[in-house]
Amino acid sequence: MPTQQEQNTITIKGITFIFVILFFLTINININNNKVLCKSLNQFESSSQQILFLPLDERYITFESVLNMGTAIPQQILPPNVEWLPKHKQPANIDEIHNWVDSQLAQSSINACIFSAEMYLYGGLISSRESNDTFLLIEKRLDKLSSLKLKYPQIKFYLSTVVMRIPSYNSDFEEPWYWAYYGVNLYNYSFYTHKYWVLGNPDDYKTAQTWVAPVPSYIVSDWEWRRLRNHNISCNLLNYQQQHYNKYNTKLFEHIFITLDDNAEYGFNIAEANHLKNLTKQYKLDQQVSIYPGADEVSYVMLARLSSDIAKYQPVFYLVFRDPNATERIPNYEGQPVIDTINQQIIAAGGKITSDDTNTDIYFLVNNFSEEKQLEAPNQPTIGRSINEFNCFDKYLTTSKVLAFADVRFSNGADLIFVDYINSLRESNQIDMSYFAYAGWNTDGNTLGTVAANSIVIHFFKNVKANKLFNSLRILEDKNYQALLRQELQNYVNQVTGDSTNDLSNDLDFYSHYVWKRLNSDFNKITDLYLIDNLNLTTAYFPWNRTFEIGFTTNFQF
Repeated sequence: MPTQQEQNTITIKGITFIFVILFFLTINININNNKVLCKSLNQFESSSQQILFLPLDERYITFESVLNMGTAIPQQILPPNVEWLPKHKQPANIDEIHNWVDSQLAQSSINACIFSAEMYLYGGLISSRESNDTFLLIEKRLDKLSSLKLKYPQIKFYLSTVVMRIPSYNSDFEEPWYWAYYGVNLYNYSFYTHKYWVLGNPDDYKTAQTWVAPVPSYIVSDWEWRRLRNHNISCNLLNYQQQHYNKYNTKLFEHIFITLDDNAEYGFNIAEANHLKNLTKQYKLDQQVSIYPGADEVSYVMLARLSSDIAKYQPVFYLVFRDPNATERIPNYEGQPVIDTINQQIIAAGGKITSDDTNTDIYFLVNNFSEEKQLEAPNQPTIGRSINEFNCFDKYLTTSKVLAFADVRFSNGADLIFVDYINSLRESNQIDMSYFAYAGWNTDGNTLGTVAANSIVIHFFKNVKANKLFNSLRILEDKNYQALLRQELQNYVNQVTGDSTNDLSNDLDFYSHYVWKRLNSDFNKITDLYLIDNLNLTTAYFPWNRTFEIGFTTNFQF
């Protein structure tokens, strides 16, 4: 149970009333291109300038994998020293990161920045959910971040931030300590309170009160205080963006990406996002701010948006669905139809969508789910299925367009039969990895943003070596690890070793080496199939010492 020190967490009374006020605010605030493209990309490719990169946190998927995609572009991406980054629940060294940013920006070689507000303001994603830093301290950091544009007006700044998630389970691995005891209660309290605000059904209010009743009031106050602190910082961010544009007629940040991490149809996070959407409209920032489901993939999206902005061209997407009658289905961990997230992710990444399949740059081939409830990848059926399910995509197999394979049939891993289909196309020489993008990991937003961003990068730069690196590792992670090996490893850990799947530290070297040996064999098959020479998997590791995430290193020369 919680210690006395933990019970002394800061408390502020009356926060629920503030959330009610927030809700009512939510209700009441209601051929020439080709020439430009070539010219802009020539300038991009001849540039020796660099991109400064602040990741969301230290995980492979948000850090090293972004650098992998970044090898496809001509500019060098400069990350901070890994020693300054968070280490799970240990926050980043914010002072060192701020000093590094200041020193790098003083160099004339920097022309763009891709920053996570969570890293700059809070010290990382988990720290944004746990820290007790005051609103005034965070606001001071936001002022410092915003002042960088005034000091360096020639630099393009892209910024992401996350609406704090509300997980529906009891675990404090990524949340404050009390989520291990009251996570389900707080989730349902939030869900039914917001549902009551929207629909006005008294039964929902009663249900919310039933769920929150067992939770000590100081815990509710602490959680609501932190949510309000972060939300007010996001509101100030939008206000700064508007004021800067009105005063200087230039953007403070070239684009702001506000993502919703692990969300549902109702909840305080949805109320907060709706309020931010209304502020965006009120401030006339619709073209400068995107608000949509996602989080871990956002740095890929910012990289693609930067490329599109430099090129002064929006790559054109044509959407193709495996099941065109199921585009309104709502996936796991999100609160809106998959078609809405597709549109928002593509636009955020710098693309646009057409209904003309002959006038497009990218075929976005979506392996969507048909069931009312999306299945998890480990529970996917394979018996009685075949690659013929995907014959609907055959019409669009061409070497003249980028092929974007968006695998959202299941959550938390690839559709094994869909990857078999893609591999069969390679076996018959119908496609090549140099011009296709693939992803099928975690949430739909994560997958869709990754594929949209990667396909834009492929369209502009056509870096065969870099693209094969990125997509071979995506297939390895999404199919071979997430959909297959991870389940075997979890069963072994639970049934044989007595360790926890959330803590492999008792025998971390063994687990890492075992996974590497298994995946190394799989990776060799991938590189053989796709004719990738001299690319080897050198290590596999667990960024947070648990089975959920995996990381890789290779012998690829950056």
